[in-house]
Amino acid sequence: MALGAGGYYAFSNGMINQREILNTIGMGTGEISIINIADEVLDTKLLRMDTESGSPETINNENIAPFDISGYGGIQPGIYELHITTPSGVPAGGVCRMTITSGDSLQFVAVPSGIAVSKEGMQAQSADDLDMSTSGLCR
Repeated sequence: MALGAGGYYAFSNGMINQREILNTIGMGTGEISIINIADEVLDTKLLRMDTESGSPETINNENIAPFDISGYGGIQPGIYELHITTPSGVPAGGVCRMTITSGDSLQFVAVPSGIAVSKEGMQAQSADDLDMSTSGLCR
């Protein structure tokens, strides 16, 4: 009973939120942040790959201006592809196929020389782990 009362107190006073509670029990969503530090507009498209129909489903398209931040929140667990392109091809974009699980938070940072990817709670062991084209986060 004390645990329930403490949980209610923490929730009602903003110490925890619904997303944190759902992530704790494995029923939460994930999020993707995209930071554009490059000199080009980024064109992004997020596709869900594991749909009931078997055909990829477009979740959203975003155009991200230079020195802007955007992304996708409330992503249900599943398999996704993030496509990042630019009109000139600089930085080199590409496709990141990833599995999103409850509570995942991925960050993509576009710089003139490429796109870095990281996942909250995971440390990169080498530069290849950060490069979107070679990272194990993108298969």
